[in-house]
Amino acid sequence: MASIQIRNIIKNCEHINESAFRIAQLSSTSQIRLENEQVRILHAYILNLQTAIEKKTKAKGGTPADLPNPSFRAYQWIRFLSQKKWLLIHLHALSEFVVMMHRIRLLKERHVHPDHIHLSIRNSSYLFRSQRKGKEFFIEINEGFVSAPKEIKEAIIRAALGDRKKTTGRMIRKYTKSAKYRQIMNDLKTVEQPNRLSAQGNLYDLQKLYARINAEYFQGALAQPRLIWSTRRSKRRFGMYDPESHTITINRILDSKKVPLIALEYILFHEMLHQKLGVVEQNGRRYAHTPAFKKAEGQFKGKPAADAAIRKLTQS
Repeated sequence: MASIQIRNIIKNCEHINESAFRIAQLSSTSQIRLENEQVRILHAYILNLQTAIEKKTKAKGGTPADLPNPSFRAYQWIRFLSQKKWLLIHLHALSEFVVMMHRIRLLKERHVHPDHIHLSIRNSSYLFRSQRKGKEFFIEINEGFVSAPKEIKEAIIRAALGDRKKTTGRMIRKYTKSAKYRQIMNDLKTVEQPNRLSAQGNLYDLQKLYARINAEYFQGALAQPRLIWSTRRSKRRFGMYDPESHTITINRILDSKKVPLIALEYILFHEMLHQKLGVVEQNGRRYAHTPAFKKAEGQFKGKPAADAAIRKLTQS
């Protein structure tokens, strides 16, 4: 079944970003408190937006997890910022970044004026990214860095401005393994209600298949992710696990009587292994299909039949 469509969620997030950046520009860190009228107005706006999204998805028989991926990530971020603790930390981080931008010498070398920098912190799939448009310079930073120490925040600004030193990149990547970073990312992706509608295909319900495979192969220990069918059919990629949004996407081409169930179960099992084992980093490179992964993959009952069905599907 298709995802639930709700208009203007992304646009509303841009309004949050703009309002938060104005607060950070006009207020010192000590002024960013819940008693601040601008902060109270922004918090009320976020709460109202969260409530509206939840009501609209419920009225359509689903949950926010049934939204398309971009809208769902936006909802995760809105829900995160609706918590007063995280909103204040978010605004304090923005304020720190604003102060840093006026001190970093690299700005002069890049001929960028601090007043022409537009900074946002959001639930991004990037650690950070930047783009220049004429005199204007746009920097987007992952929400996971809001509690980072000043030296990490400064390293991010330098890297976004073009400082590609290996030591700078290593420092930033190392921080992503810290407890503080992981806590924020876990809080961002935690959604109490699983998706209902977008997990139901024409033939198969991913929720039911996941529960059975979880019980049989993982002793029921895996945390319930968001399970969705892809919007498009493809013969190149049959499944994907996105740890940032805690989502497993299964190719809609597998939701067919022409495809043996064992193939669908195997693809889902494969993505559940990614969920369990994660990614291993060695010598600056990231590996998902490690020897441990391949060994665990071999434990799937009926793997030869599944492999044969998948080969046939790719060749047809």
